[in-house]
Amino acid sequence: MYFHNKVKNILNLKALTLLLLIIPTYALCDQHDLQTQSMQDATEYKAGAEAVDYEASNSSDLFDNNKTTVAYKHHRDKKWSDYISEARSHFRKRLREFFRYLRKIRIALKDPDTDWDNFDWSYTGKDPDENDSDDSSSDDDSNGDDSTGDDSTGEDSTGDDSTGDDSTGDDSTGDDSTTDDTTGDDSNSNQDDSSPIQKISVSNQPTGLLGENVEIDIAYNTSNDNNQLSGLGLRIHFDSAVLTFNSLSDVLQQDIIVNGEGPENDVEDFDNNPQTDSYITFGWASLFSNWPNMELPSHLLKVTFGVSNSTDLNTVTSTEINFTGISTAAGYQFESEDYVLELAETGSTWDFDGNGDADALTDGLIMMRYSFGLRGESMANKAMAANSQMSVSQVEERMSGAIKIADIDNDGDVDALTDGLLLLRHLFAIDDETLTHGAIGLKASRKTNAEIKKHLNKHMPKKR
Repeated sequence: MYFHNKVKNILNLKALTLLLLIIPTYALCDQHDLQTQSMQDATEYKAGAEAVDYEASNSSDLFDNNKTTVAYKHHRDKKWSDYISEARSHFRKRLREFFRYLRKIRIALKDPDTDWDNFDWSYTGKDPDENDSDDSSSDDDSNGDDSTGDDSTGEDSTGDDSTGDDSTGDDSTGDDSTTDDTTGDDSNSNQDDSSPIQKISVSNQPTGLLGENVEIDIAYNTSNDNNQLSGLGLRIHFDSAVLTFNSLSDVLQQDIIVNGEGPENDVEDFDNNPQTDSYITFGWASLFSNWPNMELPSHLLKVTFGVSNSTDLNTVTSTEINFTGISTAAGYQFESEDYVLELAETGSTWDFDGNGDADALTDGLIMMRYSFGLRGESMANKAMAANSQMSVSQVEERMSGAIKIADIDNDGDVDALTDGLLLLRHLFAIDDETLTHGAIGLKASRKTNAEIKKHLNKHMPKKR
């Protein structure tokens, strides 16, 4: 598909460029040929007329030269409009040849069995229907635009040339029209873009902790809020070197046909990402087209992956979870928001005292003290939750292990009055613009309220 779209876009651009070059080139050539022919005709006529006069004056029977007289009379009677008509016919034929060539390539693009290695890219520049005789050209003109008052409607009109002579024969399908060949595929794309969408996304914002499980919540929605459709088929792609498919839960059971089959090796690379080498498959099919029959957006399923403990965070800091469509409801397109799962060491959450929760007056205070340079008892005294099972040294070790996520504004430094203050405000449920006011470092690359909240939410501990 990527190759198809790339070739198609290149051809559309080349087609437009060639068309812009062909039209003025042929126009100039034809004009030059007409002027040359006109001069030649005038010369020949003059010479012929002199010859006739001379022979007539030296012959007692002028009628012996009747054939010569008729021949030169033909040149004398030929009008400028006749040359114009011939030039226009010549131009239309050349244009028709060009679009036949484009159509051949377009048909090949649509054929999945096309052998591109042996494809004939040659452009002969010859109309297979064109005859060498002048009579056929005359017939073409007599049956074409001249008989329909073409001269009165503008002989150089694009609409005339693209829909006049070429409207007869097999070119009437529109394949040879400028609009169809240069913008046909784009118009189809625009039409497809206007189609309603079945959409898949990750509804939570989890972080993958090394050696632990991570739960991914999958949500479903449509662009037109239609919850009465025939179903959906999809794949969930992941990197088997980082994630291991463990289990499924909360799967929407209505009309379920394929429930998490796999994992399968993504040999065909359906998501165009070689890193995500495995996928699991799901399918829902409703006999009466009433799927999912619930308010949208809706929860579709939850998939649990195990995060490899051997992942080197110095080289791999995240892994992608992608989605591809297998089948959609009639008239619908598939769309997904692929998810980048950030990876972190175990304990890299805001739960520094290990009680399963992140609290402002325990974990927030511990990070604030740590950022001010306090360690040991000074850091943890009266700041650990009552139900914490960890020692002070373990808390300090966990705090040290979370230093990569503790740089909340991402300015290269963990500071009490920026990062420490941001976490404290977040744990006090301050989510408006006050969250970041006066607490963003000058060199920060994570600055906006939305970016800061996203980072903080990603590293919240999982509820037990």
